[in-house]
Amino acid sequence: MVDKAWVHLCRADPGYEKGASEFVRDVAAALGDVDMIVCPCIDCRNIDRHYSNVVVDHLVTRGMDEAYKRRLKTQNGWSDKSFNDLLETLPGMLPADNVLHTSLYEVKKFLKSFDMGYEKIHACVNDCCLFRKKYKKLENCPKCKVSRWKTNIHTGEVKQGVPQKVLRYFPIIPRLKRMFRSEDMARDLRWHFTSKSIDGKLRHPVDSVTWDQMNAKYPSFASEERNVRLGLSTDGFNPFNMKNSMYSFWPVLLVNYNLPPDLCMKKENIMLTLLIPGPHQPGNSIDVYLEPLIEDLNHLWNNVEVTYDAFSKSTFTLKAMLLWTISDFPAYGNLAGCKVKGKMGCPLCGKNTDCMWLKFSRKHVYMCHRKRLPPTHSFRGKKSWFDGKVELGRKGRILSGREICQNLRNFKNEFGNLKRSGRKRKKPVCTSVGSEVEDLSSESEEEEEEELQVDVEELLRWKKKSIFFKLPYWEELPVRHNLDVMHIERNVAASIVSTLLHCGKSKDGLQARKDLEELGIRKDLHPTIKGKQRYLPAAPWSLSKTEKKIFCRRLLDFKGPDGYCSDISRDVSLDECKVTGLKSHDYHVLMQQFLPIALRGLLPKGPRLAIVRLCSFFNHLCQRVIDREQLLVMEAEIVETLCMFERFFPPNFFDIDVESGFTKLLDLCKCTDRGSMGIEHKDWLLSTL
Repeated sequence: MVDKAWVHLCRADPGYEKGASEFVRDVAAALGDVDMIVCPCIDCRNIDRHYSNVVVDHLVTRGMDEAYKRRLKTQNGWSDKSFNDLLETLPGMLPADNVLHTSLYEVKKFLKSFDMGYEKIHACVNDCCLFRKKYKKLENCPKCKVSRWKTNIHTGEVKQGVPQKVLRYFPIIPRLKRMFRSEDMARDLRWHFTSKSIDGKLRHPVDSVTWDQMNAKYPSFASEERNVRLGLSTDGFNPFNMKNSMYSFWPVLLVNYNLPPDLCMKKENIMLTLLIPGPHQPGNSIDVYLEPLIEDLNHLWNNVEVTYDAFSKSTFTLKAMLLWTISDFPAYGNLAGCKVKGKMGCPLCGKNTDCMWLKFSRKHVYMCHRKRLPPTHSFRGKKSWFDGKVELGRKGRILSGREICQNLRNFKNEFGNLKRSGRKRKKPVCTSVGSEVEDLSSESEEEEEEELQVDVEELLRWKKKSIFFKLPYWEELPVRHNLDVMHIERNVAASIVSTLLHCGKSKDGLQARKDLEELGIRKDLHPTIKGKQRYLPAAPWSLSKTEKKIFCRRLLDFKGPDGYCSDISRDVSLDECKVTGLKSHDYHVLMQQFLPIALRGLLPKGPRLAIVRLCSFFNHLCQRVIDREQLLVMEAEIVETLCMFERFFPPNFFDIDVESGFTKLLDLCKCTDRGSMGIEHKDWLLSTL
């Protein structure tokens, strides 16, 4: 390694100039005695190239860039030797009495005692199976017959022992047991037992209806205060920091809800359990990769896992329960196993989904929000405001977990993402009920009648029976899968802003107006022909050119405190009146705080009031403390707000990305179980990924 201790000397010290000269000479020699090298001084910042003597002058007169001082030059590509060099360097930065290990071998030996290892599990490149248990010794996938090992693309030679795909699993049982070895952590893991709210307000998932119902259902589990409640979260991301989607990498995380609010979402308390490799997302085959985790969760429920508690200085039997999953909408479908688009795209309504196909926009939309209103509400009779009909329908019933499990009891899962050119994907199969009855002729008449109680229409919306139903308690949970609120805010806010400014993914345009004409509603907005030109009448949901300038100017002038959000002004174009490139958290701030202010005095009163009411709903929903009774009021208000959107905005505004979030939030408010998701700021994927 190159000695850089001289960089900490005063630049007037002769040792500094000597060290700089030796450093430049060593670097030039390592590069093959080249004439010019990059200069690491404060001004050049390792970008500009100069002759060696000029680089020495720059270092002496200007000093070395601070970022370069902290940089460790790794000449071996982070090999064992390189890591040993790092460990030898770090003690010099620490107090003299530090006990940091100075070799990779010592570090591995030390960490082994903490059970911080992980398992490498070979996977089929087409996501058909994991090469474990009965498949452990196979050379090819038992389903698609693809080789387990990599192949040389030039020679076709199989690289024996080099797997094409590797799943990394971090076992959760030793990690949960290790948490109880710390006296402070063991004390914090009891927090939920004595800190439940007594004023009826929601501050933590412990205050939720789900928590109460599961405690009542399993009293023996609830009686042990050290038993753990978990939440699972997953999403895909590109580890190479590129804005395209060429590579999708899926971590699976667990959140420990036993901990108090200020600790449960700390990154050091969030457990990374699985690293699902790319380059493609697993899709519905994510169940294949969840197998090791589900097996451990089953073990923690059914078996005896003796654990030492450092706080009480005693042992106990550790058990754990997975309360719910948290994801965005596409991942929701992958985890739950249901369709998230098309005629039955709503995962809650299922076969009762109110869906409409727009001929010109060529997509399904989900409206009929008036069904959620009270029977005597005035909106139900306003034909001209909505779809030209009086609404007499009622909201459909949501199936319970037990009913879903009953319908899917004979469902055969077909995993794997093998590409089939020129052929449609084969639909999953459900074994016929008749054959089941014939094969099980010894069953009683009552059991045969129960077998026949299968809702065939309901089966059509399922792509698989989720692996989570292997957990004995899963079908008893009132809320099993949750949507990430910040993703909902992003989708809704992006649709609103794009439509207002008529840019990006705007919901307005010629096709949207043709749909209105096709449906025979809002005749004043139908496209008209003047001469050879089509003319689109001004819509109440669009800003005029002057209003667009005012709106963008307000966004451009916004300056928030440090850490409040990113610089929104960088994504605003005043000349083109466009807003592009905002991140999820930016849309969250825009939706909850700034959009009502930016629209003040703009738009007609109706659509502006609808947007302000929606922003207020999200703002109240994401508070750290919420009154249960307030949820009932919010539920009534948000239904009216959605009806106002249906009245003032085009039908294609209500695509599945927007409507799914509304439906999920409505039903959680309806049962006063918003807390069953946990307090919203504890479920944001931004906090966990």
